[in-house]
Amino acid sequence: MWFLLVFVLALSFRLWTLSVSLRHEKALKAAGATEFDTTNSMLLAIVHALFYLAALLEAFIRRPASTRSLFSVSFFTSRACLFC
Repeated sequence: MWFLLVFVLALSFRLWTLSVSLRHEKALKAAGATEFDTTNSMLLAIVHALFYLAALLEAFIRRPASTRSLFSVSFFTSRACLFC
């Protein structure tokens, strides 16, 4: 259950950073920037979402959480905090 809480917190943080990124993108485009190869961006976004879904699925399959899972969660949160 704790993993679900951490997952929701991580997902919330990711959605917040996504909103900041979208605001920056709009500002850049308003200033005249152009985006090249939008297909790559879309594929990257899809793979990113699939990664989060796979992490959630792994949490429900592996009970109790393994040491590797605990390390991964702590690594993710420590890296995410660097960008705060």
